[in-house]
Order: sequence, then C-alpha cells, then structure tokens
Amino acid sequence: AAAAVAPPAASGATVSIPTTTPSTATTTTTEGNTLSQALATLASTQSSTPSTHLTALQTLSKLLSNITSNPMEEKYRKVKKSNAAFQRRLGGLEGGHALMLSIGFVVKMEGDEEMYVMEASPEAWNTLVKNTA
Repeated sequence: AAAAVAPPAASGATVSIPTTTPSTATTTTTEGNTLSQALATLASTQSSTPSTHLTALQTLSKLLSNITSNPMEEKYRKVKKSNAAFQRRLGGLEGGHALMLSIGFVVKMEGDEEMYVMEASPEAWNTLVKNTA
C-alpha cells in the first residue's frame, strides 16, 4: 500500500509524463488497464503521428498540472467527454479513454453529460502524483 502524499503548494507543482519505456509504469485502473498499456496504445496506433502523440501528452500534462496546482478546485477535476477540443487532442484518440482511466479519472453522468471526473481522495491523489518530480 502506498503512503499518503500531501498535496504540494499551489505554486511550483510539476507533473512528469513518464519518458522511459512503457513497461516502467504500473498504475492499474479498475478496468485492468495500466498507464503503460494506455501510453503504448496511444503511441502505436496508425493515426498517431508524432505531432498527434505530443499533443495528447501535452493535453494530459496540462490536465494533471491544473489538478495538482489547484487540488481544491473541483472544476479542474472534470472534463466533458463530448468537449470537441478534448476529443480532438486526447479523448477521441485510440488509447485516450484508457489513459484517462489509468491516471484516476472515472466516467460519470452529470445531468445528461458524460464526464471524466477525478474524485478527491487520498488514493486518487497518490495515483495522480506518483510520477511527479
């Protein structure tokens, strides 16, 4: 069991996307996907050009950075699945859904909208900051 990690101060928080071989990450989702599997799927699809892959990772990094920089603000822990920019950059890519789940997001309905939501909890925080510098 991982020890609880205290949230960092709002300024200066950084999030690192693993740049080593995908087999080094082992964060498991409830659907059995790991971060390494999701990253490998994202990188290996025929539609994943280096530019598309970079944009997806930058989008993921920005989502995580916003959450770690503002851990008490709920708006940063939610993403509409139907958001056109999110779909184009990450959510609509093969491996994008698994990637969101692997970092601790869950899919929930809010009204008539399907959302990726990261619930505030010690477990979610530990998953989120596991790869921070």
